[in-house]
Amino acid sequence: MKKVKHTTLTDNPEAFVWECILRELPGKRLVVLGRLNGCQVVAKFFIHAAKAKIEVDAHQLLLQANVLTPSIVYSGVDANTQHSVIIYDYIQQTEDSRAVWNSQNQEQRHRFMDQIVSILAKEHAHDLSRHDLHPNNFLISGEQCYALDPTSVKQASLSREACLKSLGELCGQIAVPLNDDYQHILKAYLAVRDWSLESRDEKILKRWQTQYRKKRENKYLEKLFRECTRVTCVKNFKRRIVCWRESYTPSMQTMLDNIDQAVNEGKILKAGNSNTIARVDVDQEVFVIKRYNMKNWTQRIKRIVKKNRAVNSWENAGRLFFHHVPTPMPIALVEHKWGPFRGKVYFVSRFEKGVSLDKFLKRENIVDDEKQFIKREVKSLLSSLKQLRLSHGDMKATNFLVTDNAVMITDLDGMRYHQCSHSYEKAFLVDKLRFLENWRHEIEYLDTFSSIFEEISL
Repeated sequence: MKKVKHTTLTDNPEAFVWECILRELPGKRLVVLGRLNGCQVVAKFFIHAAKAKIEVDAHQLLLQANVLTPSIVYSGVDANTQHSVIIYDYIQQTEDSRAVWNSQNQEQRHRFMDQIVSILAKEHAHDLSRHDLHPNNFLISGEQCYALDPTSVKQASLSREACLKSLGELCGQIAVPLNDDYQHILKAYLAVRDWSLESRDEKILKRWQTQYRKKRENKYLEKLFRECTRVTCVKNFKRRIVCWRESYTPSMQTMLDNIDQAVNEGKILKAGNSNTIARVDVDQEVFVIKRYNMKNWTQRIKRIVKKNRAVNSWENAGRLFFHHVPTPMPIALVEHKWGPFRGKVYFVSRFEKGVSLDKFLKRENIVDDEKQFIKREVKSLLSSLKQLRLSHGDMKATNFLVTDNAVMITDLDGMRYHQCSHSYEKAFLVDKLRFLENWRHEIEYLDTFSSIFEEISL
């Protein structure tokens, strides 16, 4: 698609003036911010005319359902390329939808959820089904909330269970530590629809929430190992580097290309036979490199068919990061190899300033507010792992890092996702016993953490 600064429109004397590209889906459409008749607008250019017609028809369905959505000011053809064009009023976004959705401010978060639920309820009441449901399909402007992406809306006959399935897709977007919000969403939806709570409603909603959440997670994890918007990937016969794109600066690239040198010149935090951990500085930021050393050729052969521990760390850190579970941000994965044979592997994460959980709790000057902070954060962390069916495998206190605003879990190379609930319950028990073992001589903390495990096991 040719990108020009002015677009002549059929049946319109004024040209559309381009300002910047907002989004491009190659082979599908282009979304551009610009001006028409002196007013700021958003234009969508479609490769296929049929897709433009679907959007116009869906927009009309939203208006008929009395759903607030940006107005169409022009629908026609780009005279230069003959591509279909739909131009919308520009609505100024005052708050980032995803940020509000995940906000720690419950009042702000619930207000936005109520607005989305109100829109969904109107759509469902008019037999409109919306797929690919996520917070960024709704735009916050002042006190108003606008529904976007009409192409995700279609006419459908909706049963009560189908409505709850749609609501489950929305709830699948809830960050795991905030999972109780699904109850607020269900209650708000039932109130808008003037429905009474039925015995199966919550069970149906949670089932679909779990399925959609897992679907999103799998899609996200698959992208962690290939070139995409978030990640850059360099792969050849001798190595593979996967790095968070925003962190892949020239200095970071140089460090990753010479990562053994970086480890040797960095501050060694741990020097063991199986792994070496070093702290390094890049671009005035601090990172931690964990190098998994190669002991012998037997280990090298095993790594052909089995995921190595650096890969496990990268994947698990990505999984926790995706679900907003506190852990140091994953930055890069580096594998030295010769064809299928892997040698040393490395996991790079952002350095977090803090102290281990045992050191924090055993301070002489610890106060009650700090103890309550630890209780709250540890409960949230352990509850999140349980909801995700993740076992850690080494729950010693030194693998929990207390920072200014969170308790983070580290050392993720042994973390495992369990599809089978029976398998998970056994692993959960092992994790529980190992964690409580940290406090066998600290009766106060032993009681506190024992009660937390009892609460999250209910």
